[in-house]
Amino acid sequence: MKPTIGRVVIFHPTQAVAHAAIIAHVDSDTCVNLAVFNSNGCIYDMTSVQLVAPGAAKPEFGMFCEWPDHQVEKPKIDISTLKVSQETVDELARIIKTVDRKIQEEG
Repeated sequence: MKPTIGRVVIFHPTQAVAHAAIIAHVDSDTCVNLAVFNSNGCIYDMTSVQLVAPGAAKPEFGMFCEWPDHQVEKPKIDISTLKVSQETVDELARIIKTVDRKIQEEG
C-alpha cells in the first residue's frame, strides 16, 4: 500500500507498545513522518519511521509503523472457483425455499 498524508497507521515505539498515528509527511513508500497519539491522547511527532508492508517481517528492535488491519487490502475470493458439495447446494436450496415460503405467508 502506498502511504499518503492523512492516513492512519499504528506506531510501535517498541514491539510491546502501540500508538495511533497519522502520516504527516511521506519520504518514500517505506519511510514516513508521523503525528503520534500516546495512550493518554497527547500528541508527539516522530520522523523517519519505517513503514512495514502488510505481511512483511517486523523489526526485532527499534520503532516502526504498520497499517491497521482494517486498511490492509484483503485478497478477493473468486466464488466461481469455490468447490461445494452437492449436499451443501441441496441444503442451501432447501433454506431458500423455506425463507421464500415464510415471506409469502407473511405477505
